[in-house]
Amino acid sequence: MVGSSCVKMKCLAQMTILVMDVKTTLQGKNEYKMRLINPIIFLLLTNSLLAHPDTSLVSILPAWELNDSWDYRITKTKKEFTNDQLLVDDSISYIINYKLIDTAYSLYHIRWKRISELTQSLKGQGRLAYRLSLYQFPEVTYWSDANSSYFELSNWKELVGQAKKHAKNVEKPVTSLENQQNIINEYSKPFIAYYLTPAGLKDIGLKELQAFHYLSGVNLNKRETILFDTLIHNPLLNSPIRIHGKLYVKECNPESNTLVIVQEKNTDPEEVKKALGKFLLSSNIPEAMLQIALEKSDISMNEVSHFEFLNDKGYPRLIEISKEEVFQIYDQSKKSTEKLKIELIQ
Repeated sequence: MVGSSCVKMKCLAQMTILVMDVKTTLQGKNEYKMRLINPIIFLLLTNSLLAHPDTSLVSILPAWELNDSWDYRITKTKKEFTNDQLLVDDSISYIINYKLIDTAYSLYHIRWKRISELTQSLKGQGRLAYRLSLYQFPEVTYWSDANSSYFELSNWKELVGQAKKHAKNVEKPVTSLENQQNIINEYSKPFIAYYLTPAGLKDIGLKELQAFHYLSGVNLNKRETILFDTLIHNPLLNSPIRIHGKLYVKECNPESNTLVIVQEKNTDPEEVKKALGKFLLSSNIPEAMLQIALEKSDISMNEVSHFEFLNDKGYPRLIEISKEEVFQIYDQSKKSTEKLKIELIQ
């Protein structure tokens, strides 16, 4: 939990002390490995820390209490362009209540319940994963821990029943050509099968929950920037593309009870160029046109995530995630922008 100096120290008087080594993973999250430390060394370290407190460290460890209840407004927007023509222009807004309904050991049982009607404007079809994600479940209950390393849906059977009805609507014909629709349905089957599992529901249908818990348990030095790389699969190129990311503390203000953390992710231009070269070579483009096609082609993905927390509780006050993807293959272009906003209602 972040205290008045954005750091809170807890000393446990035990003969054997467990401390945590923090290792940053490719995703910018924290992994914890436990090791034993001699109690005498621990006391020496503790005295040193008390004498010279390190105010550069921040920890997001939620101080959640039973029956804590918060209301959030969630807004999601998406636009898709093909050759500069707007094909998808969607927006969804609703209010949810987040309530801690039970605790057990170090786990929290949480209810995420929609308490307002959906305000939505949907124009266009969009990709399958996106159309599946449009469904907003009325109520989700799940178990999690302070580090969000554990996540289990407790009402997943009920959610799967609701998701099946939504999937049937998604599978309805979107084209008047029967052979094209058969191809679309055949492609959809494995994807929808995954969607109708607890893991698929989380990955596709509950992205706002993932954003809400994304930084829980993270420890950061506010004077340092964490750099990381990760790979994302690109279905167009049928190959992974390297993404460069960074995570840093933008603001830590005890007086205003505010902690702001930013994460940025961008594609690697060199990786994109190599992937595009392989793709164009496999497309049987005449050699004389290959260099021109490569110069006129590009793929980029940029994502900026803004997380603002209440220092004394560790609850998000505001989350904003903006993502832009651009695909340019010779004279064909596709661009999409997505925004997710989760805002605490005071």
